Formats: sequence, C-alpha cells, structure tokens
Amino acid sequence: MVNVKNNTATQETKRKLIDAAGEVFAEVGYERATIKEITDRAGVAIAAVNYHFSDKQELYYQVVRHAHEACTNGVRSLEQECEGCTPEQRLRRFIETILRQSMDDSLPVWRGMLLSREMHRPTAATDRFIEETLRCYVTAIEALLAELFGGPVEREQMWLLANSVMGQCFIYPHKKEILARLYPDLAPVADRIPLIADHIARSTVATARAMQEASHRPAAPPAPVG
Repeated sequence: MVNVKNNTATQETKRKLIDAAGEVFAEVGYERATIKEITDRAGVAIAAVNYHFSDKQELYYQVVRHAHEACTNGVRSLEQECEGCTPEQRLRRFIETILRQSMDDSLPVWRGMLLSREMHRPTAATDRFIEETLRCYVTAIEALLAELFGGPVEREQMWLLANSVMGQCFIYPHKKEILARLYPDLAPVADRIPLIADHIARSTVATARAMQEASHRPAAPPAPVG
C-alpha cells in the first residue's frame, strides 16, 4: 500500500508549512502565531496542519527540530569522518562543523531568529528536543572532553569545559553582525571559521590540561593562625 504522506506532493506541502511556520513563529513567537496566518503564508488549507502535524504544538516542535537539523546532521556525519583521529583533531572538526552549519547563508533567516527566541525563552519544544536529540550530542562532547582530560573529570569541571565549547560555538554565529561593527577592519566572521575553530580547540585543550595538572597538585598547607 502506498504511503500517501510520503509522496512528492504531500512532502512539498509539509515543507511549505515548516518554512511558513518558521517565519511566523520567528517573527511573533508561538503564542501569538495563528494557524491561519501560517497556512495563508504557505498557500495551503488549514486542514493540512492537522493532517501533517496534528496540531500547532506539534508543528512548532517540528519547526524547532528542523531549525537544529543542519547542525545535528553535520555532527552525526563526523562519527565516520573522524574515525582514527586524535581527540584533539575530533574536537577541532566538531567545532568547525558547528560553526559552518550555524553560519550557512543558504539556510533560511528565520532559523537563527527562532533559535534565538528559544535560547532566551525556552518552550516545551526545546525541552522535548533536548531529551530526544540534543542530550546525546552533549554526552558525546563530554566523552570527547574526558579523553582530552585523560581520566575522570569532576562534574563541575566538565560543566565548565562543555559549556565553554558550546558557548563559543554559539556566540560567533549569533553575534556576527555585532562583531562586524565592533571590528570593521577585520574579515567577516564567516570568512574566519578555520581560525576561530583552531582558537576554540586550542584554548579548550589547554584548559583541560591545566585542570588536569591542578587536580594532581597537592593541596597547599593551611595558613598559620595568628
């Protein structure tokens, strides 16, 4: 039996809905967005939302998932591409992949706007995305950082290292217009991705090694009293 939802016409309708919904959600947010505005912009019937997504909440989740898709697909492909690489090389490739996918000009503008909204005011869609997809990638980052560390890592140290990497990977794409105004004499951020990836990777490796050395250093004797 033919799966009607997978034929070319229905997949095109689904794509139109995700693109239109992405624009509307990015512009006005989930609460203010209406199904009618989305379907009008997509040029499809309101019933198409129920058919493909069941309801507005599921549509929003699929839009958020789609917005993250370029990065998650890029990270997924690294598992095979980096087979046999050192932890340092894998870290650098991971960082460059995230930066390139986040600054891909071929991706719709609404994607960055929507992700920015979700970062500042996370919804249930982001909670679901974290549990279904993102957490496994964070676990992979932590495993890679543990390799760099060369042994067990205290939870707080891992938190600092992982968030340092992820934070820097996000700040450059989302603040590239501000950086262009602050440093008009330098090349655009998108043209300096290898340099940025090298910097983040080198500083992360150096920090991991410094943490490792500090953890093996004997504690200083207590200061004398009086």
